[in-house]
Amino acid sequence: IDEQRAGPYRFWRHRHVINPLPEGGCEVTDTVYYALPFQPLGELAHALLGRPLLKKIVAYRRQSLALLLGGEACAPPPAQSAA
Repeated sequence: IDEQRAGPYRFWRHRHVINPLPEGGCEVTDTVYYALPFQPLGELAHALLGRPLLKKIVAYRRQSLALLLGGEACAPPPAQSAA
């Protein structure tokens, strides 16, 4: 679990779960819990800047894990967001 101690979010917790698959390979599941600062302006900033950045972070992580763990069989599904 990764937790933000200081940074742009009021709260951030990122949980990683890696499970082996019976047919080989693995499944990676990421769950992100976060809260935005500066409400209600935080929601607007998140819609304009935060959400697109989060999508880029998830795409980069997906690509990196696929390379590190051996290809598409280990690529994680899209992250679940619990904002």
